Amino acid sequence: MDIKKGQKIKKAPNVVKLIERFDKLMLFIIEDICSYETNKAKAKLITKWANVAKKCKDLHNYNDLLIINQCFNHILLKKLISTWKK
Repeated sequence: MDIKKGQKIKKAPNVVKLIERFDKLMLFIIEDICSYETNKAKAKLITKWANVAKKCKDLHNYNDLLIINQCFNHILLKKLISTWKK
């Protein structure tokens, strides 16, 4: 079933906005972590976002928790093997 974007926005505007927010926040987190040069700084940021995910869980904010989890599973962060060891 091929639905044009205009029809998606008309039929389910809240779902489209939720998906756009998901994508923007996911990109922000990935760019935030990958923007640093050293592995130590990247590891510190990964720890920070893991703590944010824990707070999201405590607040029952499962949408943002899922976004952060998806970021940690993204291929760009998976390639930072030496950073994950720290």
